[in-house]
Amino acid sequence: MSLPRFQLSSQQLILLVALWLTGLDNFSYYRKVLEIYPLEGGNLPFLASIVALQFLFTLLLLGLIGWRPLLRPLLTILLI
Repeated sequence: MSLPRFQLSSQQLILLVALWLTGLDNFSYYRKVLEIYPLEGGNLPFLASIVALQFLFTLLLLGLIGWRPLLRPLLTILLI
């Protein structure tokens, strides 16, 4: 009995890596931003736009360099 193989397309892999880089690898950056702009009602749209723009920019860059044969080795190096 074998288990089904888990496969991701290139787009799904790029999306997951962009989420990882945006959400977890920038924790100290977000902490510094929250020191300057506290989590209050007036700052919420600005803080949300920082996260959204960073995610979209990361997604764009990974999409541009994500040529299929080089994608997995490149993302491996990037995440190490």
